[in-house]
Amino acid sequence: MTESEFTEITYEERSFDGNELAHGYFEDCIFKRCRFSGCRLVNSRFLDCRFEDCDFSLCRVVGATFRDVVFTDCKAVGVNWSETSGMHSVKFENCKLTDTVWQKMDLRHSKFDGSVLDNADFEGSRLDRASLCNTHLVGARFVKTSLIDADLSYASGYAIDPRSNQLKNTKVTVPEALGILEMMGMKVVG
Repeated sequence: MTESEFTEITYEERSFDGNELAHGYFEDCIFKRCRFSGCRLVNSRFLDCRFEDCDFSLCRVVGATFRDVVFTDCKAVGVNWSETSGMHSVKFENCKLTDTVWQKMDLRHSKFDGSVLDNADFEGSRLDRASLCNTHLVGARFVKTSLIDADLSYASGYAIDPRSNQLKNTKVTVPEALGILEMMGMKVVG
């Protein structure tokens, strides 16, 4: 199939709900208040794009690539991001990313600052040097996850077992740090 190219276009309040945007190439595009609910972004590529206040709930991202993309105030509930063919230098700022899957992904240097990632599954992923500052992570799953030099400052609600994950120079704050110590068999007093 031929790839459609779109460069330096601003889309405002567009609804792509339930549609398929297959084989699209989007560069330096801005999407404001657009709806992608149930949309299929099959093999589409997004380079240096911004998504502002967009809804991606239940969107399929099969084979899609996101490079140097910023999502601000977006909603992406129930998205399986592990279906992408890659996410590189991606930033999520104040996004609602609940019930999402990020399994076996390379998310090094990604940012999820101020976002809600409740019930997110990061099994087998690399979050080295990632920033999850001020994130809400209730029920988030970290198994065989690399969090080397990751920043979880002021993140809340998570439980990371250091015996089944890689933690080195990982920044954490109280009370989650106490939970990590307790998982290691230590008793915190005082």
